[in-house]
Amino acid sequence: TLYERAFTDNGEGKSWLVKRDITSAELYTRHRIGYCNGAIRNVLPSTGKVLKELKELGILREDETERFQGCLVFSLADVDGKIVNLLGLDMETGEYRSLPNRRISAWNIVIVKTSSEVYVE
Repeated sequence: TLYERAFTDNGEGKSWLVKRDITSAELYTRHRIGYCNGAIRNVLPSTGKVLKELKELGILREDETERFQGCLVFSLADVDGKIVNLLGLDMETGEYRSLPNRRISAWNIVIVKTSSEVYVE
């Protein structure tokens, strides 16, 4: 995804994690960690269906800024692996953001299909 590519290409998100001793490249890949650098408008048409749908989803605000600007972005999936929400961690404030009008599901819930034990906090 665009956010995953931005995480790989832009060192800001990775540096933030490294400062917190989260350094595993395998972890970054397995959890498809992304970073929102605000570049989505650079790859979108100025009008049309895609732009409208991104606004309806809440990825873009009405002023066309990105909801997750400056955030590490994590995909939240259901037990079948279908992405049902996005969760952004604002690296400046430590606050979380998600898509509007969507439930926040468990992160990495797919693990319940492959593990005999699951710990929930």
